[in-house]
Amino acid sequence: MRHTLKFPGVATAAAVCVALACGAAMAQQKVKTQQVAGEKIRVKSSIDMQGMSIPSQTQEICIPAGQDDESTIMQQLQQGQGGDNCKISNVKHSGNKFSADIKCTGEEAMTGHLEVETVGKTMRSTMDAKTSAGAMKMQSEVTRLGTACEVSQPKVARQTPQTPQMPAMPDMDACQMAYDSVKDRDLADQLEVFLTPQVDYMNGGKKVSCKKHETFDQFCDAVQTPAGFMSLDTAEPTSKRRASQGPLIDALDACGLDSDDESIAALQDELLGQAQKERLWRYQLRYGGEEAYTALAATAKKECSGRSFTNAAKRYASLCRDYGSALAGGRRRDALAAAGCTEEVAERNLCVGYGERPQAKAKAKSKRRAVEVEEVEEDAEAEDAEDPVNDTINKAKKGLRGLLGR
Repeated sequence: MRHTLKFPGVATAAAVCVALACGAAMAQQKVKTQQVAGEKIRVKSSIDMQGMSIPSQTQEICIPAGQDDESTIMQQLQQGQGGDNCKISNVKHSGNKFSADIKCTGEEAMTGHLEVETVGKTMRSTMDAKTSAGAMKMQSEVTRLGTACEVSQPKVARQTPQTPQMPAMPDMDACQMAYDSVKDRDLADQLEVFLTPQVDYMNGGKKVSCKKHETFDQFCDAVQTPAGFMSLDTAEPTSKRRASQGPLIDALDACGLDSDDESIAALQDELLGQAQKERLWRYQLRYGGEEAYTALAATAKKECSGRSFTNAAKRYASLCRDYGSALAGGRRRDALAAAGCTEEVAERNLCVGYGERPQAKAKAKSKRRAVEVEEVEEDAEAEDAEDPVNDTINKAKKGLRGLLGR
């Protein structure tokens, strides 16, 4: 049980520190201390070890004011181990999160991996550790209360070199955090970050625009690529703003780009060459028109016909898989449908050649002509019925046609 009682201190190293371990460690160390300005934090922690759980504990303790999370973790680990026996390595930052590997040597040796996430004034952490007593999982939650206090710290002589501190955790960036949460999603989802003011919790909850943030430049660059253009053009409107005209126009407007029909068509054509280099077949089928379709059909006949599509040249594998059969077989409508074309899209002068199927058009035209002829004949018969002379002449004509076999 000795290790179990000791390692709540390690658990709170993941989330600043738990009072049980910090107090015990300070009492055991016979060193001179000094009082420094501090701030109160509330610590909740729990430990699971080899099927045994220590109930969650909540305490308020004092830590040095303004001390960043990583420096606090290093300090409490060193205090808990009674010297410079703990090292933090492999530190990684991502927005409001960081992770690190921890290794302590000596009497209380341990290795562990730490995951920390800071939201507002609260830091949550999870640490998986291996000790001589076995494996354990420690979770904690630390909230800065903003209350002043005094804390005892070891008094270090000026001549004694101080332990190098870990790099300070960067300030939370509301725009970066918002962008990180959607950066792997479609541009239409990313657009909302820049159309909607973000709440900066580190600045009193003030709302800030992210259009001057570096991530906005990355977004606007992506808008002007074939994949980005198509992603926005095919996305359903997600903005709740009343002025929203669709993701593509909203994105162009937000980036300061022209969004009238002529400008969009010009950008669409400009990106076609890049789509051809990047072998974005869907873009070429949707926006390339007759010339692009003819070229793709010829390529499909050469690369995809008479063989398994999985055996096609690597550069044409996706073309053969998704569109090869329809293109090689001259089924233009099927190929365009596979590229996401619909009647509505075709009405925008995109997906050229989609329209109705040729057979359906011919049948519809024939049916319309038959209806028109029938209506004309009915009108003529009605007129003749009113005129006895014409009626007699028509009957004679019909009889004559019968004799002549017509």
